[in-house]
Amino acid sequence: MTVGVVIYFGLSYEPDGRTLTALSIIAIGIFILSRHFRPAFYITGLAMCIFLGALCSKIETWRLSTPMLGSDISSTIKGRIISVEKVTRGKSRLIVDIISTEKPHLNHAPERAKLTFSGNNTEFEPGDGIEGRAKLRASSGPIRPDSYDFSFANYFQSIGAQGYFVGKPTKIFVEPPISSLERFSLAVARLRLAMTNRIINAIGGETGSIAAALITGQRGGILPATNEALRIAGLSHILSISGLHMAMVAGMVLIVIRTLLALFPSFASRYQSKKFAAAAALFVSAFYLLLSGSDVAAQRSFVMVAVMLVAIIFDRSAITMRNLAIAAIITLVVFPHEVLGPSFQMSFSATGALIATFGWWSRKHKSGFQTTPMFFGAGVMRIVLFPVLSTAVASLVAGLASGIFSAYHFSNTAPLGVLSNALAFPVMSIAVMPFALAAALLMPFGLEWWPLQIMGVGVKIVEKIAYSVASISPDVNPGLIPPIALVFLSIGLVILLFFKTRLCLFSIIFFFVGIIFVIHQTQPLLLISEDKGAVGLIDDKTLYITDIKPTRFTTEVWLRSYALNGIVGPSSEDYQKNAQFICDHGTCHAQKDGGLEIAVIEKQNTSDLTCPDDDILLLSSNIHLINCRPEQKVITETSLNLKGSIVVTDNGKIISAIESGPTRPWNEHRKYLRSSGSKF
Repeated sequence: MTVGVVIYFGLSYEPDGRTLTALSIIAIGIFILSRHFRPAFYITGLAMCIFLGALCSKIETWRLSTPMLGSDISSTIKGRIISVEKVTRGKSRLIVDIISTEKPHLNHAPERAKLTFSGNNTEFEPGDGIEGRAKLRASSGPIRPDSYDFSFANYFQSIGAQGYFVGKPTKIFVEPPISSLERFSLAVARLRLAMTNRIINAIGGETGSIAAALITGQRGGILPATNEALRIAGLSHILSISGLHMAMVAGMVLIVIRTLLALFPSFASRYQSKKFAAAAALFVSAFYLLLSGSDVAAQRSFVMVAVMLVAIIFDRSAITMRNLAIAAIITLVVFPHEVLGPSFQMSFSATGALIATFGWWSRKHKSGFQTTPMFFGAGVMRIVLFPVLSTAVASLVAGLASGIFSAYHFSNTAPLGVLSNALAFPVMSIAVMPFALAAALLMPFGLEWWPLQIMGVGVKIVEKIAYSVASISPDVNPGLIPPIALVFLSIGLVILLFFKTRLCLFSIIFFFVGIIFVIHQTQPLLLISEDKGAVGLIDDKTLYITDIKPTRFTTEVWLRSYALNGIVGPSSEDYQKNAQFICDHGTCHAQKDGGLEIAVIEKQNTSDLTCPDDDILLLSSNIHLINCRPEQKVITETSLNLKGSIVVTDNGKIISAIESGPTRPWNEHRKYLRSSGSKF
């Protein structure tokens, strides 16, 4: 099914839903007819699952059908606030359902937008009406080819535009939503915001913001330095409500309920207390899902935990590859687009690696394999060291499995992640999550202060661990990993984890091929951002740019993705480094080691400009060139609007971030993108 999902989202066109449905039905029929012929049964079963994965992706895409803003514009909007989150000091982020627009009225306005404003987040709460002048921006594509696609993510979050309020918005009255589900969602969002504010007020400072992120999932107020320390130390996952948090909450409820029921022997002897405990843990996990904002990562984590808890209720083994597969299938049916995201890949790879390691350990233990030396005091040593050793091994196994995808998506490996997780996990298990659960349960009675204080101490310890490990950890950047390398590395990981015999050694071949693709990939020469706000030439691990003040976020992504050491702006007329841009009268020129020549033309003084001799030409809007050679590569703002950011390799090949162009629903708005100054 994963293969089918990847194929669907990788197509350069939008497949027809009726064709996919027909092919899926045919595959199911052939699968049923071939059930008595094993080889054909397996082959047709594989084809059936591939078609079903693609069909689920098509259904999700059709079900959402998010209207996307086609061009940047300012308009006065009226809407209903869906969620409120503090971003930084003095700024808050709102998700707003747009009810109406005026000055100008937008005929194809997005239904939902993500907007920031300067002000206290306590001024608004979910369900309030809001009115104000807003700068709405169309969703942008990937910063570089094969990177995170903001348009894709916004489409599947039902967000059609983003931007900010110009000035301070005002609170207005709007009719409450008609749907009972929407009213319930707003009530949960108000509860979530109220709990976030009470947690921050009780603990205070950045520590309170981190504590709130662990309970309600709102991550605003955390300093960039802390996020960077957590990333380098390999502890970023603790800020996202994921499998770790769900498993801790469910595990704590299981232990507490079973312990309480054991105090009543007459009841415990007649009924299986573990089933009641599992049902209670399922209910609490569902509440935690709603409280955390129900983002996709939390939903996927809840599905995994719910499958294991239901297995306990039906007397099945909870931690098995079969249950992991069931959780994955449910996720693929409901949220198939998550297959392309780091959350799905890292979570399922880490969980699969832990289950495989646990299974190997169990088989060795049953076969008589001695896990500790047999000498006097060995039992005491095992009791003391086993929890520490098991935590370190679990961190190492999960880190190695998920590290493939972390390196691909974030250019980060966290070499000392085993150390930081081994130190932080006991603190999270003892001092943070148990008291977070206690605070949430006691908050209706106003008694949350004391458990939050203990939780705050635990969070501070985790912060110190992150900063301490980050200070001694080398920030190992593997650089760019091409998609084909990720495919081979993923296949190798699947073979290693799922094969229980020596056939798992075949994974070495796929790992080797994946590493070869990483080593021998074509190196980039020229980088161009989608909005042409940053243009850079790479030479000797240095990025030479045309602008003294480039787009910061874009250049930071480029530096990490391509493992570059620094940025050098355009040169003066007196001195020029190799590959450095020389800019004069609206035109910048650069050349790398006698190779390709690049020209960036920003202004045109005459009606027709004679084409320069450069090999690659980047033109702003309304630039007209004459007498260009056929072999010259001309890149215009129109092509950037249609294709997104561009990378030009050393051999002159142009690679676009959106090769399919505006043919998929999350990119259709690109057909309407215009350069500034054009009529809306």
